[in-house]
Amino acid sequence: MPNTDLPLESRPNSKQPSPLKVSNNAVLRAEVIWTMRTISVHSSARSSDDVGNVFRDMFPVSKIAESFQCSRTKLGYLATFGIAPAIKSSILNSVKDSPYYDVMFDESHNEDLDKKQLDLHTDIDENNLIKSKFVDSYFLGQAKAVDLNKPILNLIEEISNKNVMQLSMDGRNVNWKVHRDVSSELEKETGQSLLNIGSCGLHVVHNSFRHGSEKSGWVLGEFLQDLYNLFKKAPARKDDYFNAAGESTSKLPLKFCGHRWLENVPAAERALEIWPFVLLYIKAVRKREASEPSCKSYQTIVEKESDQLFTAKLHSFIFLAKILRPFLEKFQKDAPLAPFLVPSLLAVVKRLNSLILTQEAVAGIKDAADLSLPKDLPSSSFKKESEVSLGHQAELTLDKVKTKVSALKIKTLSKASLLVSKKY
Repeated sequence: MPNTDLPLESRPNSKQPSPLKVSNNAVLRAEVIWTMRTISVHSSARSSDDVGNVFRDMFPVSKIAESFQCSRTKLGYLATFGIAPAIKSSILNSVKDSPYYDVMFDESHNEDLDKKQLDLHTDIDENNLIKSKFVDSYFLGQAKAVDLNKPILNLIEEISNKNVMQLSMDGRNVNWKVHRDVSSELEKETGQSLLNIGSCGLHVVHNSFRHGSEKSGWVLGEFLQDLYNLFKKAPARKDDYFNAAGESTSKLPLKFCGHRWLENVPAAERALEIWPFVLLYIKAVRKREASEPSCKSYQTIVEKESDQLFTAKLHSFIFLAKILRPFLEKFQKDAPLAPFLVPSLLAVVKRLNSLILTQEAVAGIKDAADLSLPKDLPSSSFKKESEVSLGHQAELTLDKVKTKVSALKIKTLSKASLLVSKKY
């Protein structure tokens, strides 16, 4: 049978086994392929310890399998000192060939290593296409601006400090310090300063929504987090909850994300869906038909039971989030969309302002220069309390408790939309 370990162009036409010897390069190539495959499917290095013997049993006539060795030690060596430098060198060469490039950095906590991880990426112009490429990761103890500056400046120096156009980041204060320091250093060396188009627009929108929600005083973020934590890793409570709900539901709360607030729409919708069953669970606890949790999460949930406007607030939370989410879906892509950022943000702010401002006031906003903070606007620019838009479902819920509206001060429901727009 022909030796199929050889490239097609090297295989003999004869159906007899090839007398040619397989060079060590062919074995090395097989070991590199196996290493890359192990990494790409996230297999453990230990899983490769006996793979050479497995291949020799499977392919007894293969010369490559006869010499194949790729235990965990060799696999780690090939990945760290062979494959990774080659890939990084290839990426850096492609960046050097690009007329312009920008550097993107992000620092976060690596739980496995218990260190702070700094990831560096580049955007390059390659054949009139903008491409994003991962360059390297650095693991740090401290992550102050001075600690982040060095690897970023080293990367820029290695590529070319004359072709770099921009330093992209999210919106934290330490990152602004990094941007100022790196820009100042490059200006000293090249006489050119970096473009500054602001921080990540996605972070701005997430944090604006969080700011409005927290300042409203509704404590919905804490509620959604505690609702999830109440049943997380608590099989006894889950059992009590399902017993109280009967066969009406098999659903539990969804996880709440504390740093990407606009991704919590599913968690809020699930909370609304299961709220009647949570109330049944609380009732079962009071009747001593279920064990009473002693945790803070349970107390947070119980406090919402007496809030007649709680479900209306959740509906309004979802309503506002759904106004902002299309912006994220549009800009959370690798495409060069920065030129469209300002008009899109302006459209979002106008939509939010339309919830609390009169038609005439909103019509007067033609561009970003026409925007004013709500606190700087005259009272005539605002709608009456009864006309403030809270979302259809929230207003339906309010109709059910309209006899208690004045006592419950419904105007607080407009706080979120006002504060979200104010944040811009």
